[in-house]
Amino acid sequence: MFSYETIQKNQARFAKFLPEHNFIYHVAAEECVASLSELSLNPSSILILGHFPLLDTLQTSYPSASIDYRDGFIPEFKAETTYDIIISTGQLQWINDPLTYLHSLKSMLNAGGVLYGIFPGEDSFKELHKALIKADMTLSKGAPQRIIPMISASDALNLMQAAHLGNPIVHVVSLELQHNTLIELLNDIRYMGAGNPFSDRSEHRTPKKLFGLADFHLKGNHPYIETTVELVVMVGRA
Repeated sequence: MFSYETIQKNQARFAKFLPEHNFIYHVAAEECVASLSELSLNPSSILILGHFPLLDTLQTSYPSASIDYRDGFIPEFKAETTYDIIISTGQLQWINDPLTYLHSLKSMLNAGGVLYGIFPGEDSFKELHKALIKADMTLSKGAPQRIIPMISASDALNLMQAAHLGNPIVHVVSLELQHNTLIELLNDIRYMGAGNPFSDRSEHRTPKKLFGLADFHLKGNHPYIETTVELVVMVGRA
């Protein structure tokens, strides 16, 4: 469904704009460090897949652990070794076959190892999604896919159970963001590496008037745009 080549291009664009646009990744990394600290782990090896801006903090928390850090979008990964902790940040929502992805990560865990995943959930940018649909319906009487379908917390739990991860736990961290304009919001989404993975398949350019109309629907009588980002956190064991 998703073009992995386009996603990787988006991720490369994101890397050029660090650290200004990695706020959500900071929140995700903070949530990860806090969640793992509650498990009283003593790992000797950790694998990180995806952008993780608090690498030094994690190393301080586990000074005896070796950390294998693979930044960027990695849809497939095979390791010659196994790990006590695997952390996947901002990856699962882009994976075309998330169940196989989770099976692969589970196979790389040592006995009793922990898999930690965090990614934007289905209610992320819901306000933007609704505004774009309204604008599209006004201009063309149709609504193409502009915001990708994301994974809900309940679906994440079902995927963990289907992958036979032990003691699966899922919870949601909700963030409220403010932007002055729709273009500013869209740029932040692009610069977070979360640009539209369908963009290379579109045969038509998005009309500029669409953004103006969507901006109107988003703002209403307010001076700024409020948007929601929902981070789904999943923790399971081998």
